[in-house]
Formats: sequence, structure tokens, C-alpha cells
Amino acid sequence: LHGVGTLAVTPATLPILYIRSAMHGFSLGALGLGPTWIGARLPKEERTKHQTGILAILGVGFAFGPLTGSFLALLLPTDLADASAPGWNTLLTSLILLVCAYIYFDDDEILPLPDKSDEHIELSSKERTMFYTCVVNALFTFMSTIGSEGITALLFKDMYGLDAGGAFPGFLTIGVATLGAGVVFMKMQQKLNLAKIAIVFNVTSFIPLTWMVHYSDFTEYVSYPALLLAFLLFFAGVQISLSAHNSLLSVRIPQSHQSAVVPVVQLTGQLGRALGPIVFTQLYDIADGIAPGSAPNWSLLTMGILLMVGNAVPALAFTSVYGSFADPPFGEQKQAAQKEALKEMI
Repeated sequence: LHGVGTLAVTPATLPILYIRSAMHGFSLGALGLGPTWIGARLPKEERTKHQTGILAILGVGFAFGPLTGSFLALLLPTDLADASAPGWNTLLTSLILLVCAYIYFDDDEILPLPDKSDEHIELSSKERTMFYTCVVNALFTFMSTIGSEGITALLFKDMYGLDAGGAFPGFLTIGVATLGAGVVFMKMQQKLNLAKIAIVFNVTSFIPLTWMVHYSDFTEYVSYPALLLAFLLFFAGVQISLSAHNSLLSVRIPQSHQSAVVPVVQLTGQLGRALGPIVFTQLYDIADGIAPGSAPNWSLLTMGILLMVGNAVPALAFTSVYGSFADPPFGEQKQAAQKEALKEMI
């Protein structure tokens, strides 16, 4: 529908785009299927790797969508760009997705049966605390990250006079940070405890944004390289923090409860994705109306505040229940399992 609706944008096609937006909102729930399946079906030792992988791929997808658009704007002058190109792109990728889902995703044949042995066991208070903190983290983190992506082009235009093509380095920075963070987290979780990773990056991920605010004069801005560095640190930190949260949820909540717990966290994240652009575009207009030129700084400050709320609460909660989740890193667990297997062979 999006593809057809944007092939020729006219008043007659607007209803198609509205219907598409409503259906897209419902379909966002499907993004929770992957993490839910991983938690409910795969063995515990395999969940962290796959949860990190699927989150990294989602992050790269959200980053490379605007990146592709800004790259096309860089190649083509804005007034000569083919307005139907986004429609054809969406139409093609949607069809590829449908074909892949039809061919490869067959729950009855390729997925192992879920473990039901512990379904009568209720979640402990500390497990519930971890679940609630993951919900808070997902809501505010996605509000901030997707909200920031929604106004990135506006930031670069108002702060530095750059058009859509000029915003390409910013979206490239987001894409590189998201992809690199997934690789870094996979290395870190072999050496460090997941709870430690979650706490550290909860606390540090909001610092780059608040550091970029020009507090003395909200109509003045930091340099372009400084903002790109802040975006690099911000998106990398958020990606690592989310990976740690998802992995903790996946390995610490009993497997029979995964299908009830994981979708709630995922859908809360989708709510944050929906609210983020609404909140930040409205904030941008309000701030610019009150004090022209101040909207970029107010937006950066709001992103930092949302991350402080979404990350400070989980950091405190994880610290309070840290003893329950202080398992050895997965690298050490793997080595211990190999040693035990070697002893049994001997």
C-alpha cells in the first residue's frame, strides 16, 4: 500500500497512505515474533547470540532506511528526484519479505517444541523487577532514538544549513554505530557479566546528547563534527544497552514465561517508536515558535532527559537485584562446560 500510495502522491492517494499507516502500526507487533521465538524455543546458551543478532539487524534497518534516502538525495538534486522512487523501493522490499517469510518461517517443521516443565513456576520478585525495568528502558530508549531519527534532517538543516543529501554523514554515523555496537557487544558478553554491561551503558548512553546542548545560548550550536561524534557514542551506547537488556530477559526469565513476557517488552518498544517522532516533531515546532532557533538544543536536551529516565531507573533496579543476575560471563560458562565435558570423557 505504501508503494502504491507513493507512486503518485495526490489528494486521491492520501487515503491509501492513511490506511497504510494504520496497517503498519498493527504490523509493528510482528517485530516481537523473533525475540519471542528465540526466548521461548532456543536453549539458554544460544539465546544471547541470536537476540543480539536480531536486535543489531533491526537497528541497522532503522538506520539504513533514512541513510538510503539521504544517499539518493545526495546523488540526485532534490528538485529532480523521482517522487515515486520510495514507493517502488517499499513495494519491492515488502514483496521480498513476504516471499522469505512464506518459504523459511514454518513453526510446525523447523522450530523445536517449547519447554513447558517450569510453566507452573511464578516469576520471583527479582525477575519481575527485571521485567519492569526492561519495559521502562524499551519505552524511553525507543522514544529517544526513533524520535531523534525523525528530526535528524531538521537538526542538520537548522543547525548547519544542510539539505537531505547533506544529512548523509549523520545517517551514515548512525548506521555505523548501530552495526559496530552489535559486534562490540558480542565480544563484551564473552568477558563481562550481562548485568554489568546493562548498568554501565544505561548510565553512559545519555551523556553524549546532554554534552552537545549549548546551555549558555540555545540559539547557538556545537560544531558539526562534535554532533556526529555525539551521535556515534549515543547510538552505540543505546544499542549495547538494549542488547544487554534483551539478553538478560531472555536468559533469566523461565522459558515457559518467555512468550508472555518478551512480547510486552517488544510492544512497549513499538509504542516508544510511535510516540518518539510525534513528541519530537511537536516539541520542535513549539520550541521554535517560542524562541526561534532554539529547537535543536531543546530537542537534544529532551533526548538526554528521556534516556536519563529510561536508563537511570533500570540502572538502579539492576543494581538492587545485581546479586541474582551475577552469573559468570558466557565465555567463562562455555569454558567451564568444556572442562566438565573433558572430565567426563576422561
